[in-house]
Order: sequence, then C-alpha cells, then structure tokens
Amino acid sequence: MSAAEIRARLIDDTAVIYPGPYLNQLRGESIESQCQEFLSTGVRRIVINFEETELINSIGISILLGVIESVNRAEGALVL
Repeated sequence: MSAAEIRARLIDDTAVIYPGPYLNQLRGESIESQCQEFLSTGVRRIVINFEETELINSIGISILLGVIESVNRAEGALVL
C-alpha cells in the first residue's frame, strides 16, 4: 500500500473507509476522493474507521471537515 492508498469497502448500503496509521494530506485527499466516489453512486452512509490510526495531522483534520460538509450536502450520514 502506498502512502496515499486507503482501504475502502461497501457493506450493504454503508461505505467503510480505513485511513491507515497516519492521516496526512495524501491520505486525506484519498479519503475525500473515495467519499466523493461513494456519494456519486448513491451511497449516503459512510463510516471512517480510525481503529488503526495513530496520528492525524492538521491538514488531515481540515480535509475531514470538508468531507463532513460534502456528506451533509448530500444529505448523508458520516460516522467517525
């Protein structure tokens, strides 16, 4: 897995995204892109599972705020 790759899967009607151990700009952008892809296909329930995440830098948090806004605009639900 490269520095920007994240794992994601669809479980029933819910997308589950696994950011990995360190959420930085590259991984944050990957999460944002993956969320946009799920939203564009009609998925409205997204879980970002931070179980393996040890550190989130300030840019990663900023990108997560943008993801929250995108999901809200799509009238979806986001669980962190």
